[in-house]
Amino acid sequence: RKAGDSLRITAQLIEASSDRHLWSQTFDRPLTAENVFAIQDEIATAIVAALVDSLGIRIDGQPRLAQATANLGAYDLYLRARALFQARRDLDVADDLLRRALEQDPEFVKAWELRAAMQMVMVGYGYTTRPPAEHDRLGLAYAKEALARDPDSAMALAARANIRFLSTFAVRERHDI
Repeated sequence: RKAGDSLRITAQLIEASSDRHLWSQTFDRPLTAENVFAIQDEIATAIVAALVDSLGIRIDGQPRLAQATANLGAYDLYLRARALFQARRDLDVADDLLRRALEQDPEFVKAWELRAAMQMVMVGYGYTTRPPAEHDRLGLAYAKEALARDPDSAMALAARANIRFLSTFAVRERHDI
């Protein structure tokens, strides 16, 4: 929850089979551009530690938590675009939000990934007047940008594979994806 410049996040670990409460922690922090990812890392680390304790496993070393962007404006635009993408609505607006996010932070891998994946979905859901081949070209270019920054980007690899598959079999021309 957000109130002004304050953020409250409550994380819980519940055993699904028994609905038994295993762990809970509340994080109250001031929300600033400097600490938003530190908060995310702190919470993720606490959750991993709770899982390790609950499951009785041992992890060697500290898990690596990727930082998305330090630019809160870009991150906000990305989150708005991601919500539209997941709802499969206003995909043209979502694509523009990602374009704006990348103007603010050209190194923002998650925005590049999502923009790559969005290209093929925009065609299938009718949110474009461009030919499918143009979206294929754009999607591959955006995936290439993401992979240049993170060679292990699963979403960029999947987007690239889907675009190549669909364009190879001309499924795109029928708009039945």
